[in-house]
Amino acid sequence: MKPLNVCVALLAFSLSACTLSSNAPSAESASDTASGTAAPAAQLVSALAGDLVSSNPVGETILNDYRIPMAALGEGEWLYLHRNRGDTPYRQRVLQFVDLPDGRVAQTAYSLTNAEGFADIPQDRARLSELTLADLRLDFTDGCEQVWARDPEPEVMWAGVVDPASCVIFSKRRGYEIRIGAETQVTDEGLREAERGFTLAGEQLWGTKPGEWALLSAATE
Repeated sequence: MKPLNVCVALLAFSLSACTLSSNAPSAESASDTASGTAAPAAQLVSALAGDLVSSNPVGETILNDYRIPMAALGEGEWLYLHRNRGDTPYRQRVLQFVDLPDGRVAQTAYSLTNAEGFADIPQDRARLSELTLADLRLDFTDGCEQVWARDPEPEVMWAGVVDPASCVIFSKRRGYEIRIGAETQVTDEGLREAERGFTLAGEQLWGTKPGEWALLSAATE
């Protein structure tokens, strides 16, 4: 992805289910390996970080998306995700990225227990230092992690997938279990995202139509 407007610095939607570890930054940063080459998780976070805006908004609704690297609260690399619909906060997540033995990266998403209290982070990014593990909540079960890998397509740098075959959650709104699927691609121009919900039998209930993407590109001043 081209350099974005970054300050220090998708399920939309970023999901997963790993266990939180210590509140202190990890002793060894994933951004530096013994060879001096950035580990895959650090490379991915660098590619994801920046300020984005939807380039194909639905109606008059504009999505403003902020992805800001933050101090590690445990293993791996950490990123704060904040998305507004217009001026209204729509999604706030803390994302954890951990290297897998095969070179892929597992992403875990945590919601904030007091999201409203941190709604001003895009304007006051120093407040990220106030976030602790006590402010986070893991909402999804095992099987809902987003797994990232380098993509062979020339225009795609990274591709992340939440597999609906393994991601099953209970929908409070519907009153029954559903499958969740998501795809995110990092390109030279920004991000492509697709999010979908399915019945357990595989019938699509909501979300992006097959073959279509929601597009986010670098914000301009």
